[in-house]
Amino acid sequence: MAPEALATSLLHLLIDAMSAEFSPESLASLMRHPMCRLGRTPEAARHAVSIIELAVLRSDPGLSGLATLPGLLREKNLNKADDRTLHATLKRLPQEDWDEAIAYAQDVTHALLDPQPGGSEALGGHLDRLVSIGEALAGPELWAGDAGEALAGVVAVLRQEADMLRQCNFTRTASVIRHLLQSTALRPRNPRRSRLSILGLLEARLMRPDLAVLGGLNEGAWPGLPDAGPWLNRPMRDTL
Repeated sequence: MAPEALATSLLHLLIDAMSAEFSPESLASLMRHPMCRLGRTPEAARHAVSIIELAVLRSDPGLSGLATLPGLLREKNLNKADDRTLHATLKRLPQEDWDEAIAYAQDVTHALLDPQPGGSEALGGHLDRLVSIGEALAGPELWAGDAGEALAGVVAVLRQEADMLRQCNFTRTASVIRHLLQSTALRPRNPRRSRLSILGLLEARLMRPDLAVLGGLNEGAWPGLPDAGPWLNRPMRDTL
């Protein structure tokens, strides 16, 4: 995933998870996002999410709500020796890994459920809740770099227009935010410089590369075949 798309993709996944009432599939996709670290290192967050996904989200149909996630994970840890449905890899994990996964589950549950989602309210209220949850999941990195600045611009536009929707449910708010995110071009201010350039004939004449690879030199295309015109032969064309 391109770095300039990380912030907006996190918001998309958060909207999907909230719209699906934090189903196991949407929750796993959200927690797998590179920015959903809750103050941890990328490696620690990925490891904790892998344990949660294998222990509960993939195999346990008893996840009746996000609030039950930490409790189910503790139960899996306590009964791991006798649980035949538990993945064999999880049974060999040290207790420290289980503790970190449980702590991650508690943190993500607290971030997603506090504040509680509202019903019908102004667009600004739904937007503030999304931003608050996004900051809890990603921290200051949510607003870092070109992607963060672009996302901040989208949020600013939505807040300016929030009075247009004084009463709306989250579904309508989600469609408005998705539309604005998808219609906003996120381009890096300083694009990465590549040592490879693909040039046309006119551009290549002005360059002095260390190595040039010529493409499209197929027989009949380069050099081109002479035009056998139906009206004038080649000697007549040379004379003219």
